[in-house]
Amino acid sequence: MQHQAVQWDLRSTFCEPSGLAMLLISYFLAVFIVICRKLFGVWCVVKPFQRQLPENAIDYYGLLHRSSQAMGRWIQLSFLLWGICVCLEAGEVARNSILEPSLRQFIRCPVQEIFVISSLMLVVVTFIFLARWHIARRAESMGNLPSQSGSVQPK
Repeated sequence: MQHQAVQWDLRSTFCEPSGLAMLLISYFLAVFIVICRKLFGVWCVVKPFQRQLPENAIDYYGLLHRSSQAMGRWIQLSFLLWGICVCLEAGEVARNSILEPSLRQFIRCPVQEIFVISSLMLVVVTFIFLARWHIARRAESMGNLPSQSGSVQPK
């Protein structure tokens, strides 16, 4: 019997994303849609890049503040889920390289998945950060608003 070494062409291997990666990508898509909806909600009251105050400026300031806080929570949750996913994928890479040394050439697939998930996470979190920054600047540009009772609002 002849023993022949099998050569793998890594360019022809196809890597399918894991279920966890697909779930995280779906989450990022949902977050993008939610943030766009929040931005459009803010922009419906006062159009982008205009300095006019709406009729009910106190309610608008509250909307800006709530939207900014919600975006901060979305950023935190995105980092948490990304960290969990990367840890699980790194564990899979370690397990495959230690327990199955004959399959070392297939470590490329989970490493690519980690890279893609990390890149997507950075794009989404940067988008959320810029949207939050825009909303916070709008709130700052409103300054101190007088309430109906005459005291200075908000804190």
